[in-house]
Amino acid sequence: MVEVDLQYKELIELLCKAIMQRTLLKIYYKSGRRSDWRIIRPYMIWQNPKKNLSLAGVPIEELQKLSIDERTSSQYLLTQLMTRLKEGQIQILPETFDDLGIPRERVDDTKTKDLVCRFIYDDEDKKEVKKHWIKVKYIK
Repeated sequence: MVEVDLQYKELIELLCKAIMQRTLLKIYYKSGRRSDWRIIRPYMIWQNPKKNLSLAGVPIEELQKLSIDERTSSQYLLTQLMTRLKEGQIQILPETFDDLGIPRERVDDTKTKDLVCRFIYDDEDKKEVKKHWIKVKYIK
């Protein structure tokens, strides 16, 4: 179980819903001097080694790379996404996806990580996958 400040409940529920419904997310991205809107295929919320919750997603521009093995994922700390949510800089788009566009073993490898939720493939048993997710306890 992981304890999370109650202020993150709406954000976590929104992101897990997008992951489970396989909908694209549009997030305002800032890095150094670069800032722009980025569309991603979200696939998991996990607790990183520093015990911070993060969202992992595949930016649409990564799908232009010819080799699936060259494609990378992006990580977004939930603390950063909370600010963006408050500023209206996260949008769930109506478009959906069936394939993440990255090697499946990257997602399957998450069985060893502390997951809040993740993309579930069509050939997986949802109940079995969800049994391995950590529980979130919201605190004030």
